[in-house]
Amino acid sequence: MVRKALPLSGAEFVARAQAAAPSTPDDVSVVVHDWLGWTDDEIRSVTAPTLLVIGDRDFVRLDHAAEMLDLFPDCRLAVLPGTRHTELVQRSEQLRAVVGPFLA
Repeated sequence: MVRKALPLSGAEFVARAQAAAPSTPDDVSVVVHDWLGWTDDEIRSVTAPTLLVIGDRDFVRLDHAAEMLDLFPDCRLAVLPGTRHTELVQRSEQLRAVVGPFLA
């Protein structure tokens, strides 16, 4: 049983894509944008408390994150200031401050 969910999409996906086949940022953006994502019903079916983390300079727009926040049954949203999508993993102090209490 999943007790809590911290979906790792973009930053982890981009890092893996770049490691597997070094490419330009434009190439990686195409790969990320070609992924069709989860359906609304798939998101609504997640029963574990969920934490979404985005950057305020993310290609994931704040309005889209707010929509996902409403779709997940038990969800929290953290927006890291001055952060692009691929920089999320570099914000270890900010991530610890948000993720630690969520997982506790």
